[in-house]
Amino acid sequence: MKYRSQFSLDLFDHMYPSVGRAKEKYTFIDKSEYKGLTRNDIADAVLNLKHNEALIIPAGMYWGNETFRHKKSGTEIPIDSPARFRKFGPQIDIVKSDVTIREIKDKKLTPRNVFKQVLSDSETREKLKNGNYRGIGFWSPRSRRHNIIWFDVLAEGQKYLDTFNKEFGTGYQFADAYQYVPSFQQIEGVRTTPLKVLPVTERDGEFYVEWLEEYAQCSCADAFFMGARGKKKIDHKFEGIYKYMNPEQIICRHNWAQRILAEKEPEKNPDAKPLLVKLPKATGFLEPWRKTKMQVYIRYEKGLRRPYKAEITAGCGNFLGILEPDYAFDLSE
Repeated sequence: MKYRSQFSLDLFDHMYPSVGRAKEKYTFIDKSEYKGLTRNDIADAVLNLKHNEALIIPAGMYWGNETFRHKKSGTEIPIDSPARFRKFGPQIDIVKSDVTIREIKDKKLTPRNVFKQVLSDSETREKLKNGNYRGIGFWSPRSRRHNIIWFDVLAEGQKYLDTFNKEFGTGYQFADAYQYVPSFQQIEGVRTTPLKVLPVTERDGEFYVEWLEEYAQCSCADAFFMGARGKKKIDHKFEGIYKYMNPEQIICRHNWAQRILAEKEPEKNPDAKPLLVKLPKATGFLEPWRKTKMQVYIRYEKGLRRPYKAEITAGCGNFLGILEPDYAFDLSE
């Protein structure tokens, strides 16, 4: 079987670049012994990294002191591992659970205008700058489903499509898309994933609701809360507990790439369904994500290691408290 290049591994596999290769390429800046180091300090250091520098930070910066309390059962779950953080950690909700369909249509909510509105809010920016959040969340008003886009996915999914764009494909059945999504590890590997409820219905402003109801279920490792490659973090006490009444939709890099692809497809395919909303496109946010992915290392008891994807996710959230929304994303409409 044919496998991906080293460049692809470095960009999309959180186990790479290895510490050994990094030592050959970068000058290390070690902040792991600094006292009182905050998440905001780390985010600022990453933003100022030069192309030939790598940053070392201490382990334990992103979880360990928080607890999630399940509303229905009262069960308290310590957020003390990557998997639990990604499943039970807090998020920034851009569409709340109590919003009505009429409100959505009256306010003409689109992904771009609601991103700008929420990420421009001073209180939200302070939370992101200093806090520990797993991603952007929103509620689907008809299905009553909570959806989560991890912060790093907003950049990684876009880059994934750009890198492997020739391996994606799209077909349609009514208002649903069926897409061929390339496997990361194997060049010839592919999965077929439906993307249902495309925002294409202009009648009565229905597309304002449809983008919130889009659904694509992926079988990739990220969607199953993998803390590290090949090691599923299983906790029999909590694995059957969901944060909400229904399981969340995990919008992984493949699913985010699918949505961007569905938006782009009408530009070249006259038979494609023209989407009536635009997703936020990562612009200034791409480089901080890339630096975190490739130029940050964690100091732990045995030496240095690559950040877990959950650590990359949390770090990317801190950037959005510092970067202006219109710099981080293209939010024009």
